[in-house]
Amino acid sequence: VAPTTASPPTPLFTAEVTVGGGVATRQPITVEPAISKHPSQADIAGNQPNVMVYFGTGQYLTQDDVSTTDTQSFYGVWDRGTYSLTRSNLQVQTFDPDFTGDTVLTDNVVDYVTTSPQYGWYIDLPDPGERVVVDPLLRAGVVFFNSVIPSTNECEGGGTGFQYTVSMENGGPPEFPAFDFNNDGVVDVNDVATGDGGVTENPSRVAFGGDVPTGSVILDDTEYTGSSDGTIQIREVFEIEGLTGRLSWQELTSF
Repeated sequence: VAPTTASPPTPLFTAEVTVGGGVATRQPITVEPAISKHPSQADIAGNQPNVMVYFGTGQYLTQDDVSTTDTQSFYGVWDRGTYSLTRSNLQVQTFDPDFTGDTVLTDNVVDYVTTSPQYGWYIDLPDPGERVVVDPLLRAGVVFFNSVIPSTNECEGGGTGFQYTVSMENGGPPEFPAFDFNNDGVVDVNDVATGDGGVTENPSRVAFGGDVPTGSVILDDTEYTGSSDGTIQIREVFEIEGLTGRLSWQELTSF
């Protein structure tokens, strides 16, 4: 991902996870990363880059991939001109056990500013076989991405999946309710998850309403996601006030 100008060429980041016995296993990247300016850190003099690179791992290309249960992840990696980064350079977010169903992420701070900074964050996907094989979306400080869990039954296709909504800054919960969590048709202060002791937090993960989700598109404040069962799932997401400009387009070709 995002090779640097070092000589010889060196990758910005190597996606791998350590499994039993201390063996590091490479995680395949089969999606196109989403890239943006860093949401909080200012540019510095010179040509030193200052962008975040967002991508998930996993593969769903061959028959053998169907039964793969290796741990896959989603990453937000800061490209500041430092290369050869690994997970040890990132902050982890996990699912808060005070909330049921793996819906709410921890909100650990990423240290971007000290002399030995962290270079982003990562989330390990919690379900066996879960992976990211469609491109993520960025919207006003929030990363939207979908995961896939293929069916292992050779006599049927499809499977299941989840939709994620996380902070671009640290990979934790969004700073505000970002989607229609309670399915009442609007996004408001009621779209929060309630945990032990009545504590509330903005959710980050919900089961997809169809079969296997494809990539999503967002028009205005509505998210559209195709499903492998032939349907299109629709959900409301947060509104960006003052949004103007073209919301969609169509190419006309003269023959």
